[in-house]
Amino acid sequence: MLLLEIDRRTEDAHDLVTKLRRYWQWGRLLAPDADKYTVDLVRSRPDAIEDVGHEKRLWRRIYPPTGREGLVPLAFVFADTTEAKVANTVQVLRPCPMW
Repeated sequence: MLLLEIDRRTEDAHDLVTKLRRYWQWGRLLAPDADKYTVDLVRSRPDAIEDVGHEKRLWRRIYPPTGREGLVPLAFVFADTTEAKVANTVQVLRPCPMW
């Protein structure tokens, strides 16, 4: 399973950062049947999600196992643009604090 973001350069690079942040937040959601202790732990300490078993994450219930730990793989495809524009976008995306 892989999320694919196709960008024809119709969005500003900062809009892509916002999208990445939403993908990241979605990948960290817990399944609706997660036990109360796990939910309370993640609410009180957001970094605790890293210690939560991946089978308790919502995306693992929707998509088949990938054999990888961590968040949902995401690929950006830049189309109909120049190498310079792609390089500029990557420079904006690279320092995002979530990875």
